[in-house]
Amino acid sequence: GAAAPPPSARAAAVAMSSDKAWQPSAEQRLAPRKPWRGAATLQVGQAALAVRGVDLSETGAGVACDLNLPIETACRLVAHLGLRDGRNMPLEVTARVVFCSYASTLGGFRVGLQFDKPSAQAHKALSAYQKQ
Repeated sequence: GAAAPPPSARAAAVAMSSDKAWQPSAEQRLAPRKPWRGAATLQVGQAALAVRGVDLSETGAGVACDLNLPIETACRLVAHLGLRDGRNMPLEVTARVVFCSYASTLGGFRVGLQFDKPSAQAHKALSAYQKQ
């Protein structure tokens, strides 16, 4: 008979045939994500889209959005991160869309963002949020 496909090809075929949308695994993420519930704005070109936070790391974020954004879309995430000690740290960071899939549980699209070299201020806010 024919040789079996390599494990990576089998995994890809299983992932594509599954009913669930592809999600990056923990091994593919550059930093651990922490739940984040907050309102934010995603600036895409001249448009300012209201989004809701899902999760956050020092290298990216997951947000819920009403629009299906194409992969590689350049954007800027603007938010205020509420910390447990009562501080509210501003976050403004450029990013690109690396994942987008409809998520009925979020009432829209789950958008995965990868940050593009966060500024010192953005890194400080992200680090403070992760450490709480």
